[in-house]
Amino acid sequence: MPMCPNSNTPTLLLLAAGLLLLPVSDLAAQVDSGDAGSASQAVPENTGGSAPASAPTAAPQQSTEEYLAAVMQQQRLTQQIRNIRKPLLSREAEKEFIKVSRNYRSLLGNGPNLASATDQALIRQGLEYRILRASDPAVQESPRLMANALNDLRRDLKSAGSQITNPQNRSRFREDVCREAHRILRMLLDNSLDARSFAISVLVDLEVVPAAFQQTRIIILDEAAVTLAEILTDASQPDTIRAIAAAQIERFLRTTDAVPVVQMNLARTLATELARWNTDPAYQLVLIDALARVTTTREVVGKNTPTAIEALAATMADRNRRIDVRCRAARGVGRVGFDAQINFDPLAWKVVQLCAETGEFFNGEPGNQAFAVCAADLYLAFHHMTRDEASPDSRNPAGMLNRAPTSQLVKAAYSEALKVVLPMLDNAKAIPKNDLKSVFEWASQNAPSSLVFDQNATPLSK
Repeated sequence: MPMCPNSNTPTLLLLAAGLLLLPVSDLAAQVDSGDAGSASQAVPENTGGSAPASAPTAAPQQSTEEYLAAVMQQQRLTQQIRNIRKPLLSREAEKEFIKVSRNYRSLLGNGPNLASATDQALIRQGLEYRILRASDPAVQESPRLMANALNDLRRDLKSAGSQITNPQNRSRFREDVCREAHRILRMLLDNSLDARSFAISVLVDLEVVPAAFQQTRIIILDEAAVTLAEILTDASQPDTIRAIAAAQIERFLRTTDAVPVVQMNLARTLATELARWNTDPAYQLVLIDALARVTTTREVVGKNTPTAIEALAATMADRNRRIDVRCRAARGVGRVGFDAQINFDPLAWKVVQLCAETGEFFNGEPGNQAFAVCAADLYLAFHHMTRDEASPDSRNPAGMLNRAPTSQLVKAAYSEALKVVLPMLDNAKAIPKNDLKSVFEWASQNAPSSLVFDQNATPLSK
């Protein structure tokens, strides 16, 4: 595995999926190293992305040749689907749609006569035109036309049933429209790179119940979550496409009240993908951010495994991963769903150990902006970002300080972590040698007697 593998994920697709790294503001002036409770209340969230190409990494144990072979295979697979030219609309489709477009829009808003096959066929024709034109090579070659196609479809989906006054009838009609759109969107998943990206980016727009007054979280068509999970497990899909699916899973979990069974299905899928060591670090970061959105702690059926937090803890502890990936996993541990059975003492200790290792890399390259992102992630493993995240009424308070407020080890771990976090946030000069040495010594002297953080999870490694 290369020390600094280059991303094989096309930049334009990452931009479209919202995956590129967002800047992290300087937290140092906002963190009070003497009082955890007065630390920053406004740390900007960084959902998805990759660190700069020079981001640090630990020395890998896996074969460099094996890693390079996997990267090359992904590049070949991406190029193969990029070259697909398989338009799914006839040459006359646009003219035919223009003739019926007014009736189509009217039916979308008012709902059809359910007994009318003509009305149903017209809605199907309109949705097929809106969706399948993304398979047209001429449309794909124009960013403007692709953007227009995406906006037109999203506008149509938003308007479905807007004039139906009865909430139950409106929801039923919207479900029918979303199910039909879902069927057509799946037709693009074996098409070109752009067509697949288009389809995946719309799946979470299949809102059976849109956000409304006093109801800010939407209800998505159940089949959409199933399809997103299927994409992640489909070996014929390159990681370029899987990364976009993972980003949409993060969006799905962030914006909806997904039931526990659905959350656990997605958590298992994300955890399996994250366990693949020979994937691009940018993809691993997106998987981590999606896992951190899982609020259901344990499997609903079978053994009560805390799937999401177990996967994040294992990634955080894996010295064969890049440091920026491990730090993002630490942040996820402070945000993923948890319950009273989770023991945060071993997890907090492991974060301090990671802080020491990160600090050692930083002292070899102070000024590398990647370390400021690492520092923010390590800080957020312990601390909340907003006051709402720390509220006692919160179902899922963020940061280990809020999750284990009576733990003396967690509090001590936070104080040690700040010795590394603050200089990395300042990003101007190396961490004082004595401070870094004391962090290493604390980690060495305060290792918990047991690294079991949950009776149903794999213990942490030393």
